[in-house]
Amino acid sequence: MFNDETKELFTRVFDQMVKARWIHHYTFTDGKGFRPAWTVLGAQRTAKFIPIIKGCGLDDGDKNALIFDKVAHDEPLPNGFQFVGKIPDEMKRDWREGVAELGLRGDEDGLLAMVHIIEGWKPGPDTPVQFPIQN
Repeated sequence: MFNDETKELFTRVFDQMVKARWIHHYTFTDGKGFRPAWTVLGAQRTAKFIPIIKGCGLDDGDKNALIFDKVAHDEPLPNGFQFVGKIPDEMKRDWREGVAELGLRGDEDGLLAMVHIIEGWKPGPDTPVQFPIQN
């Protein structure tokens, strides 16, 4: 299901999600894969990212998330790439905030993994949400 390199990449992004409090924790089981326990913050962030991922086709190509990241940060695109249309300011802000929380700014592999994590394990209406433990 996951080769060592992919598992390492996803583990790195899941660790960033724990650090940013998007997920409370996660587990990995051989043959079954990852299982995140989403927090309220993570559920909110993913709800904002789903329309971006689907609407801008970030799950359609390996470089799409990185290209969108550049556009959202008002950076020039590499030769041969173009983005047609205008991204609403609120969408840009949501993207920049979420990516900054995860420390994935300009991280092509990390952004791609983030997109796949959100697409593959996004919380649904019946997903239990973990609340942080108060000390």
